[in-house]
Parts: sequence; structure tokens; C-alpha cells
Amino acid sequence: MSPVESVPVAVLNRVDDYVELLYDDIPEKIKGSALILQLARNPDNLVELARNEALLSALSRVLREEWKRSIELSTNIVYTFFCFSTYIEFHSVIIQYKIGSLCMDVIDYELKRYDQWKEKVEGKKPLATPDKVMINI
Repeated sequence: MSPVESVPVAVLNRVDDYVELLYDDIPEKIKGSALILQLARNPDNLVELARNEALLSALSRVLREEWKRSIELSTNIVYTFFCFSTYIEFHSVIIQYKIGSLCMDVIDYELKRYDQWKEKVEGKKPLATPDKVMINI
């Protein structure tokens, strides 16, 4: 069972509790961000979430400060802001918290990390290819 599957069902009136989790260690931040994401995936909750400045500030701060430490945490938060971005009336939230440029930083970093990983893997390939197999006799 993955950590997200073990997260309980989120309830809108407990959102402040979920925000509090964003101030704890990484596992608690992941849990809090997963609960917030559950709420954001329901379009009926977006207006209420957009009014919660403490929530939006905490999410943007955690993304800005912690995105390199946990791909799961950053994915939850980026997905939460993606939920807002699908509706034009919430674009101001994305702009206000500078989520667009932050997401570009995350993407740029992950692409560079992928390139480094790919170079490392390609560097470890065996020198002999199927058409150049050396036979020891």
C-alpha cells in the first residue's frame, strides 16, 4: 500500500489541520498535501480553498523550500495548483503565488536530473554489443 492510499478521506472543515501538517517532517507534509489534494480535486471545494490564504501560502512555501527533498510532496502540491489552474477564475491564485515560475524551476531541475541519470546509465553499458561479442577460447 502506498502512502497516498493510506491517507484517510479528506474533509473540507478540517483543512486547517491539514495545513498544520505542512509544518512537520516530510512524511507529515506528504500526508497533509495528499489530503489537501483530495479536496482540490473536487471542483466544489476550490472556492473555499482559494479563500484560505494560510493554505495557499503554506503550499507555495513548502513547494518553494522542499521540492527537491520529495518528489511525492512536490507532485501533490503541483497537482493541487493544477486543479486551480483549470478554471480561469483561479488563475489569480497561480499568479499571486508565482506557481508558474516555480513549476518551471521544478521541471528544469527534473529534466537535468534525468539527463544526468541517463548519462550515468549509458556510461555503465557493457562495451560488447551483440554484434561485437568477444569469445574466450
